[in-house]
Amino acid sequence: VVQVRYLGAMGGLPPELDDLDRFAEFRMPYVLKRCTEEDPLQFYGATISGSFALFLTLSMCLRQSHVLNGRPLCMQRGYYRGMLIFPMVWAVCCWATLFCPLARPLAELFMGQSE
Repeated sequence: VVQVRYLGAMGGLPPELDDLDRFAEFRMPYVLKRCTEEDPLQFYGATISGSFALFLTLSMCLRQSHVLNGRPLCMQRGYYRGMLIFPMVWAVCCWATLFCPLARPLAELFMGQSE
């Protein structure tokens, strides 16, 4: 049994409920607090690079979408527009999983559906 500290205002569970929630140590407030305490440089580096990758992916997809709007309406344009969903969903899901590891199964579901 993993002992989890009570985080009080950070959103953690009270001590009497810690043993009922086996994923308490993976909740977002606990993960953020632990990451910033144990290795802040690595956490902030991953956060900054992940945010940059998210911004870059979304901006490239938005640019490509504007280019597609200028092309004549055809089936191929619709297919290309549908393919733009793939990188956007993957970027958002990976970025969200950085901050909340419990979101990984849901992120994998979204990523699988976007393929």
